[in-house]
Amino acid sequence: MPEKPTFIPYDKLVRDKIPEIMKTSNRIPECRTLDEDREYLRYLIKKLQEEALEFTEDPCVEELADVMEVIDALLGILGFEDVLRVRLEHKSI
Repeated sequence: MPEKPTFIPYDKLVRDKIPEIMKTSNRIPECRTLDEDREYLRYLIKKLQEEALEFTEDPCVEELADVMEVIDALLGILGFEDVLRVRLEHKSI
């Protein structure tokens, strides 16, 4: 008798290829596209926290690239076109 699949909820933002990767290991992902900017923003902020934690645990270029990817998405949704100018004005490190 085939084993019944186990449902493990992950309420988080994932990259596009993650569901396909899950399918290759006989898991069935349940995914949805976020509808509104406010909901997407909430998930992006959670994702930024997750990626920043991963970077602190393993400070490598791949983890930093993941952090930057989330920051780029946040810039797109928030429309902070002048973030680089503000960054340069506040540069103190």
